[in-house]
Amino acid sequence: MRLFILMVISFGILNAQIVKSSDSTVIDTSTKLQWQDNASAKTLTKDWKNAIKYCKNLTLDNHSDWRLPTIKELRSIRHYSDGAPSLVKGFKNSAYGAYWASTPYKGYPKYAWGINFFSGYVGFVIKNYKGLVRCVRNSK
Repeated sequence: MRLFILMVISFGILNAQIVKSSDSTVIDTSTKLQWQDNASAKTLTKDWKNAIKYCKNLTLDNHSDWRLPTIKELRSIRHYSDGAPSLVKGFKNSAYGAYWASTPYKGYPKYAWGINFFSGYVGFVIKNYKGLVRCVRNSK
């Protein structure tokens, strides 16, 4: 019984705490990451290389230090509710499909990591695939 309680507490600590930052961004107060959450985060698709470039060139909410998130950062905003994977509560713009991570798939240079927040799939995707893009930055 103690092990179960510790596991529940541990999972609770890892959950993202999303608060609205502006009309186009949210902040996860547990990781101090600010996430893009505008219409582009729901509709924009790019191949991996251009996804990285897009985030690097993005200016949003007077910030220009955006980047494509790592797979670990993307996983921090994935949530399971009633056994169904989803994006944690607090985001308003999300689409069905794979979102790119900046993390390349080790040993296979033509692939990079991605997450589909609706199917729960976390895995590698060929880099020329047109995946969804959600940028992130460190909030201070």
